[in-house]
Amino acid sequence: MKRILFLLLFAIPFKIQAQGLKKTLLPIDSATNQIAYRIVESTPNLTKTMLYSNAKTWVAKQFNSPNRVVQMDDPESGKLIVKAFTPYYSYIKNERVNYKLWFTVSISVKSEKYKAELTDFTSQQEGQSDRNPAEMLVKPSLKELGWLDITVAIEDLSKIFLQSIPEAMRVKDDF
Repeated sequence: MKRILFLLLFAIPFKIQAQGLKKTLLPIDSATNQIAYRIVESTPNLTKTMLYSNAKTWVAKQFNSPNRVVQMDDPESGKLIVKAFTPYYSYIKNERVNYKLWFTVSISVKSEKYKAELTDFTSQQEGQSDRNPAEMLVKPSLKELGWLDITVAIEDLSKIFLQSIPEAMRVKDDF
């Protein structure tokens, strides 16, 4: 019984570590070598105008100041591009360091179909002007630089994106 208990206690840290590493696998676009999340979905009976309106509504609900983050708003071409950031932090040498995780959301619509992308992740330390591509920072070899913290921030953001965009885009409001 003691042997089994010992083996279980010995195995638990490895399982936790393996789960942590598995959790950090982010989707890399083969063409750009950048972290990218994409949704392409058919939306029967929804016109281009309805889908564009749904995308604008999604932006208005997701961002505090939508007018400040929208970089492209072209209903004719069906393209909406947002550039924004979300705060995150990391502890480096037992000291909290605040960052901004910058990202781009691109939504393209046409009749009965849309594509949404979450890309261009960069990290900016508070008080600094430079931004570092997230792909450079999400490497387990950079533990002391908070690689897991930026990875978790990207994953948290992507979960919101992957859940909320399809829900918003499927709304058929012919009011």
